[in-house]
Amino acid sequence: MQYVVAHQSNYKSVIFNSDSKTESINYIYYLFYSSYNPKKLNYSEINISLTAHWNNYEVPKYGKIEFKPVGPSMLVGAEYLGPITQHNEILDYIYSKDGTLIVV
Repeated sequence: MQYVVAHQSNYKSVIFNSDSKTESINYIYYLFYSSYNPKKLNYSEINISLTAHWNNYEVPKYGKIEFKPVGPSMLVGAEYLGPITQHNEILDYIYSKDGTLIVV
């Protein structure tokens, strides 16, 4: 997430590979690492909706940041930028395609 926050201005959009279980987690991490002031949130832009699971939220998009499933077809022709690691463990892989940063 720190890489995304530091480099997001270089891209027209950022996509996090997310499913219904990880969307809200990635969204919360993004807000935390970007040090975003919650008082500045435009709640109509966030478009939070409750899912069938009473305690799970979907945050499909926030500004140019999107949280959605990334399929293989989205990575065709993408440039591999490398892994995101922490404590010698690979957490995610990042790609760039058509001005979009994709975190898988």
